[in-house]
Amino acid sequence: MEVEHNGSRVEVAPGATATLGELYELCCASDATPRVLQRVCVDGSELDESEWEASRDRASGGVRRIEIETRTLGEAARASLVHARAYCDPVASAALAVAAGLRDGRRAEAMQTYAHLLDALGVLGGTLAAAGQALAVEHAGSGARDPGDALRGCEDELLPHLQSLLAAQEADDELGIADVLEYEVAPLVRAWAARADALADALAAGPRPEGGSR
Repeated sequence: MEVEHNGSRVEVAPGATATLGELYELCCASDATPRVLQRVCVDGSELDESEWEASRDRASGGVRRIEIETRTLGEAARASLVHARAYCDPVASAALAVAAGLRDGRRAEAMQTYAHLLDALGVLGGTLAAAGQALAVEHAGSGARDPGDALRGCEDELLPHLQSLLAAQEADDELGIADVLEYEVAPLVRAWAARADALADALAAGPRPEGGSR
């Protein structure tokens, strides 16, 4: 069986692994840093996340070739941070657009965008929080400042604003929804963007000792 991990061939002794899951663990065993799976291809067929989970217990004996790509938690967090930051400005703009539409009497259009906006806010806050948590795990015990601390609370910060939106929606208070979006949600998302930018700069500059400076 041919095994490739992040572009490098991995020598696997016959009988060393019984399942694809064990094979994956073997590939990652040489690196003490926690890793996350990015891509897996078995005999030319790329598996999505659900397919891979269903295949972990599959016997490895009948597999001819497997390609595995992984990232460290920090690498995955940085990639998530870049993607989330790219969405901050459009999400903040959408919040303002919905607020303006509600005030201008364009209710149908505004509420359609509003439904998508709520989904986007949840995904954005969750992605930033997850990136912060992954960075915290990566830096645990390193003696460096926790770079993800500024992001881990994003979901908690969003919650009271979502509750205010729900209360205004239940009261059929469209101007109330507009006020929350313009004066609370849009500024919050812009604050997230500023924190993400600052974190990206800090990560690029390298780790800083706890309680110290470079």
